[in-house]
Amino acid sequence: MRLDNSITSVFARLFLFFVFMALAGCLQNITGSQAKQDFVTYSYVGLTLDQARGLASERQHPFRVVKLDGVDLQVTYDFIPGRINAEVVAGVVVAFAVEGDAGTKKPAMDNAIGENCLAFFDGCNQCRRSAPGGPAACTRKACATYEAPSCLDE
Repeated sequence: MRLDNSITSVFARLFLFFVFMALAGCLQNITGSQAKQDFVTYSYVGLTLDQARGLASERQHPFRVVKLDGVDLQVTYDFIPGRINAEVVAGVVVAFAVEGDAGTKKPAMDNAIGENCLAFFDGCNQCRRSAPGGPAACTRKACATYEAPSCLDE
């Protein structure tokens, strides 16, 4: 009787251990994947083109500009997982996508912010520029959802 209870107890503990480890592994994959996506997603927007290219080179991510000042550029249709496809306005990265990674694109502002607006909300972050039509410096918080962009000048 005592031996049966001991074996049952060992198997119960092993079962609980493996269940715990499986759940921990799933949680780690979700958390690690989300952290990787957040790291890539929010680290290029707001950088100048040269800064973004340098950062991509450091991280060994292929990088290309696919839209420049509102004009779609001719690009190849080859698929390179992890390649950064950037949209640049006035020399600053305003949006990008990572090939093979869904959900990293920021919606385009489509002229929602006028060139004369010096302080604006881009749908996620607060931005400022020193001269009308010049590059903007923005906060870099992560946003799960984007709101309508608006000019904050009074």
